[in-house]
Amino acid sequence: MGARWFKLVAWILAASMTPLATATNFKAEVGFEVRAFPDQGARTDEQLFPAAWTELEWFTSWNGGDDALTLVSGFWWDAEDDERTHADLRELSWLHLGEGWELRSGVRRVFWGVAESQHLVDIINQSDLVLALDGEEKLGQPMVNLSVERPYGIFDFFLLSGFRERTFPGVDGRVGPPFPVDGAEYESDREEGHLSWALRWTHYIGDWNFAVSHFSGTSREPQLRPAIALVGGVPTPTESLVAHYPTIDQTGLEAQYLAGGWVWKLEAISRSGFFTPRYAAAVFGFEFTQGGVLGTRSDLGWVVEYNWDERGDSAQNQVFEQDVFVAARWVANDLRGTEGLLGVYLDPETRERVWWLEASRRLNSDWKLVVEGRAFAGGHPLPTDFARLVAALSAPDVDNKTGYLQQDDFVRFQLIRYF
Repeated sequence: MGARWFKLVAWILAASMTPLATATNFKAEVGFEVRAFPDQGARTDEQLFPAAWTELEWFTSWNGGDDALTLVSGFWWDAEDDERTHADLRELSWLHLGEGWELRSGVRRVFWGVAESQHLVDIINQSDLVLALDGEEKLGQPMVNLSVERPYGIFDFFLLSGFRERTFPGVDGRVGPPFPVDGAEYESDREEGHLSWALRWTHYIGDWNFAVSHFSGTSREPQLRPAIALVGGVPTPTESLVAHYPTIDQTGLEAQYLAGGWVWKLEAISRSGFFTPRYAAAVFGFEFTQGGVLGTRSDLGWVVEYNWDERGDSAQNQVFEQDVFVAARWVANDLRGTEGLLGVYLDPETRERVWWLEASRRLNSDWKLVVEGRAFAGGHPLPTDFARLVAALSAPDVDNKTGYLQQDDFVRFQLIRYF
């Protein structure tokens, strides 16, 4: 993370341990998981992937609560995929409260967005794709964030340094690109040292909540390109990919309207970069919740969202660019916190589908069981022969965007212990 961040860590830790400290809280979790794949993969024959992790969270405040420090770090181990074995400092931030303003400095995670199927506007942090295919897991991002509250809304200003590359499964990993990603390229001459910035205004009027944001800097989402090596002086594709990170400008809109059991949602962006003209994309839809289903205390929510990208079939980084997401969310409202979500992404034109399952239940006050599953249908597997695979990647089939995932259906079981 750089020497300057370690100096900041030492200074904040020293300050938090003074007699001025008024409140300290510590939490931890240890998890065990196994991912099971019914089919052999394109790059590996392994079908069982045991893994474990631990995550620590520490919070302390002083100066009457006007200053606080948050520390979140974790370590993840995977028996098969070396890229999933890693440690990360998710958060190490100092918060100072002023009169109508807040200043946060350090490493943080910030989430933007309201949609369920795709976090289109969310752009501050890098996705940790070796842990979560849906991008829910984020790497810590060094930043300075000034937040100013006024009667007409909250204004957030972000200065972001120390760009972090996206993580991908390794050579022996699964659920990822057809080739392992090895190396990174940047459009900016300063590479990972390029300074990014963002601003965001949030407000509400009655039952409307909305936010307008702008980001300028290195895209968190890379373009994947074949790695080229010189063989006898001839440029030749290799069995790996390079992540290219362009410089972009993105303006985003989030809106949410609550009316009884209905929640209407919208995320929209206008983005330049990716070597294409400025384009627009959006995800919009609703969630409707029925309370007391069948005379029980359970709630049943229905989620319907449409994903749209102006680029259509030319959208290189989008699997579903003109597609529908439909899901049912069940919440038992019991002491065990039992809940589940079953959904599907559907491309009406190609009939490609991604089935989505998430469920969890506490076993007692300390233990929790989580089940997650993904199934890919409607496409056909990519060729395994190297020459044919390179040809297929060079001229992608717009009617088979999930071809590289067709053999990667899986179910994951997690057992989590809280302390």
